[in-house]
Amino acid sequence: MYFKAFFKKKKIDLIIFAFAMILGWISSYILIKGPASWGGPVGVIIAYLIRFFWEYRKFKIDTKESNKFSHSRRSF
Repeated sequence: MYFKAFFKKKKIDLIIFAFAMILGWISSYILIKGPASWGGPVGVIIAYLIRFFWEYRKFKIDTKESNKFSHSRRSF
């Protein structure tokens, strides 16, 4: 439930990241016949996944807290 809502919110970020990585990979093959090392692209992908996971955790916690407060209020 939380992941689908988060994924809808961050879909454009994932698309832009994938496009930039593919564009960088293609340009490195055109300019220098491939990336100089695989450590750079792999490190960028791992760092992005860690950041994505942290944002997901924050989104999940914030969503739970906002649901808790919205259900606890009474309407008079």
